[in-house]
Amino acid sequence: MARMTHSSGQGSRWRAALALVIVSLSLHGAPLAEANVHTVFTTECGTYFTWQALGMVYSHKKSGQPGKITRLLSCTDEQWEAYPDKDLVPTHRVRPRSPSSQNA
Repeated sequence: MARMTHSSGQGSRWRAALALVIVSLSLHGAPLAEANVHTVFTTECGTYFTWQALGMVYSHKKSGQPGKITRLLSCTDEQWEAYPDKDLVPTHRVRPRSPSSQNA
């Protein structure tokens, strides 16, 4: 019984958060379909991920998804220098977390 109450409470919070987002978007005067949306996806440095990024950007444009799209490219300094496809799609480079900071 306590489990059902917990689930109901979680569902209520999600519904309230979604309603808040919808209200916030409509207060800005844009219909939901034309809202200011920015799609962001993450990748690593590598050929496989370059192909994935190309597919993602193509699908974004082909589907008519509104707004910008940006790839978060996680590369070490050495990988970044050697990476040939930096400007292939809209990209923001991020440095991977060091192993010691992941335990903190």
